[in-house]
Amino acid sequence: MGKIQFHLGDIEPRLTERAGQLSPSLVAKRDLQRYYQILNDSMPRLTEGAAAAICDALNGAMLTPATYRYLWAEVDDWPAEELGTKWGIDGPALVTQLRALSPCASMALCDAVERFWAAREGRDRRDVLIEVGLIEA
Repeated sequence: MGKIQFHLGDIEPRLTERAGQLSPSLVAKRDLQRYYQILNDSMPRLTEGAAAAICDALNGAMLTPATYRYLWAEVDDWPAEELGTKWGIDGPALVTQLRALSPCASMALCDAVERFWAAREGRDRRDVLIEVGLIEA
């Protein structure tokens, strides 16, 4: 992949204050690498049924930097009985687990679900859940 360009918008002041001796592009690269590492380190461990239920419930959800921490509410909108029957899980217990996640774990989960849906088409669900880190092999 080559060069990526984007408008800094409201992150420009934060990027500039972190620059020091580095160029803004190197600071952005460093910070993105840190962010991805935090996502990896914060990923909650889930059962396959819980991971599939979360992916199902969040399919098409618009989770933004302001709303990602409420992903539990998207799952809670599903009838608990339906989640339990379809994925073999305890729906209310899953919502309780999601409500207790740290902000980093919530963001990691949102990121993994987005990557799941981007990679899912035509592929085995379990393989993709493993690939994006939602479950272990």
